Amino acid sequence: MGGDVVVRMNLVGVPLEDNQGLPFDVLSAVRTLEVGEVGNWQTWIRDERGTLPVRVCALRKTEAQTLKSQEKLRKTAARKNRQLQPETLEAAGFVLVLTTLEDTDAADIMELYRYRWQIELSFKRLKSLLQLGHLKKTDPEGAKAWLQGKLFVATLIEMLIAVGERFSPWGYFCHASSRTTLPLAGMGVDALFVGSGR
Repeated sequence: MGGDVVVRMNLVGVPLEDNQGLPFDVLSAVRTLEVGEVGNWQTWIRDERGTLPVRVCALRKTEAQTLKSQEKLRKTAARKNRQLQPETLEAAGFVLVLTTLEDTDAADIMELYRYRWQIELSFKRLKSLLQLGHLKKTDPEGAKAWLQGKLFVATLIEMLIAVGERFSPWGYFCHASSRTTLPLAGMGVDALFVGSGR
């Protein structure tokens, strides 16, 4: 339909081909990357309608990040009683992204995905903390009021988190004057901090 995608990929979800129509080995390609380096490779997807050019963009994680991802995979596999493949564990050392965007730099593609992931996390929080995954009302007006109430609470939570991250643990700055006015979280709201000794 003329749209483009920037999506996370795994080793088996999408059969990729190189420019000669042979299977594209993702792991062999990404092994050349250094930690923090971004690379990209032109590949193709084939189906009954023909071929579609796509790019594989990848970033190598640090050793600590890799170990954390591998441990998460092991726990999930143990819980589901599944056997992990060595290739899956190796792929955990990379962020692999598939995109149809042709003229965008690979580093910019990874940034686009990072922003998209922040949105995904926000939706996940809304579903888990506020139960926004299931609509409780069936009539249009009730559903609208229910959703607006939930989104209002979500907005308040986001604002409180933003403000809370800017407070010192004890509630005021040690070197502040007796009356210091500071903007909180860019909301245009001024807060009064009481200086130490007051």
